[in-house]
Amino acid sequence: MRKLFLLILSVCTVLCVTDRAGARVRYQGDLYTGFSISAAADPTNRVPLRLVNSLRFGPYFSAGVGVGCDFYLRKREFRQGSSYWGFDGSGRENKNGVGIPVFLNLKGYIADSRLVSFFGSIDLGRTIGAWSMKRQGGFMFTPSVGVSWRLSMGTAVTFGLGFTVQRWKHKLSGGGYTDAVNNNTFNINVGFQF
Repeated sequence: MRKLFLLILSVCTVLCVTDRAGARVRYQGDLYTGFSISAAADPTNRVPLRLVNSLRFGPYFSAGVGVGCDFYLRKREFRQGSSYWGFDGSGRENKNGVGIPVFLNLKGYIADSRLVSFFGSIDLGRTIGAWSMKRQGGFMFTPSVGVSWRLSMGTAVTFGLGFTVQRWKHKLSGGGYTDAVNNNTFNINVGFQF
């Protein structure tokens, strides 16, 4: 994984050249965090921390690869006889944990001015379950819209709103996994572009 990241970073650095039409192609990094509120019947909120390494093709489009760390927050009381997955008879379930999203990011800038740019973004990838989670990662799709305020040449602060479609399989106590379960969230993000 580290070698792949270094390879992508090296390619992005080498490709910072001007194409034939005069539009500048350059590296663009996005680092963002926020809060995601669950829209699923089985609520699991999350706090994402993500880094996207991309190429910016002129003022209107960027494409890149992202990786992150999603902190899942879930604690819920259950009734006896609940049909929710993972119920162990104690009436309490704590599924806090970490997921590692790896995704492709496509971003189009709708209006590009000297100080403010509006953008639409799509993340498409997979989240891998990590520690303290009885989950097998799954498909992830995140459309979002936002605005970036330029601070200086090449840097900006961003604010975005989005919706994540997330699929998981949950590990059963006897082994094996359940059918895929949706864990969709509404997202609020704040970030820094460099």
